[in-house]
Parts: sequence; structure tokens; C-alpha cells
Amino acid sequence: MSWAQANEKALVDPGAPVNAKKLVTAQGIEDLVDATTGYTIVGAASPDEAVRIFSGHPRLGLFAGNSIAVLECPPPPN
Repeated sequence: MSWAQANEKALVDPGAPVNAKKLVTAQGIEDLVDATTGYTIVGAASPDEAVRIFSGHPRLGLFAGNSIAVLECPPPPN
């Protein structure tokens, strides 16, 4: 909670766990097994700012090897 409170102004969506993942391709649908366990959306002026915001996230220290993928979602083109 302290991370969320410290970054409250940047939180667009505080996130949730992700479950029942599927991979959909032109060939069909299959179960997806990956390391993703949840998501959070932040508003940041740049990808580097988003990285800075997540660098102090408490989940990074829960287990050895934990990581956070920072993905930029630019607005759709006009």
C-alpha cells in the first residue's frame, strides 16, 4: 500500500491479478503459461519515468528473480 500511496497521482488503474490466460492465433486457441501474475497502469511522461515509478515496487523483493515488464501504450494514431 505504501508504494501505491507514494505513486497515487501516476496510477491510472491500480491493477489486478491475471488468471485463465489464453493465446489466440490464426491456428487456434491454447492455454498460455507465462510469468505474468498481474498488471498496473501508470501515467508517465516517458517510458523512463514509468521505469522509475516501478523501480521501487514491493513485488520486486518478494521472490528472487521477480521482475516488472514496463510496456509503453501510446495513443492510437488518428
